[in-house]
Amino acid sequence: MLIKKEKFAEIYLLDNPEKISDKQYNNLLMAGKINYEQYFLPFKTMREFEVLKGVELIEFSNATEMFNFIKKLNPFHLINYSLEHDNPCVLKFIF
Repeated sequence: MLIKKEKFAEIYLLDNPEKISDKQYNNLLMAGKINYEQYFLPFKTMREFEVLKGVELIEFSNATEMFNFIKKLNPFHLINYSLEHDNPCVLKFIF
């Protein structure tokens, strides 16, 4: 079952997230399973980052529901998914 949807105008994908401060790391939105990339809410940083605009984070009650959602999703919309947080979640572009 879908638990929560949250839209973001933009998020950051950092090149070297292991080099940011603990305070900055508190802005972690999701740690993805694909390539283990980490996505952050915007914050001030001198590190290189990519801005992803128009995204949505969707949380599910279980992994089966999440994978069923991913199967129906246009592959171009999927950014990443995670099983590392309290609930399985998908990060996708809003089109």
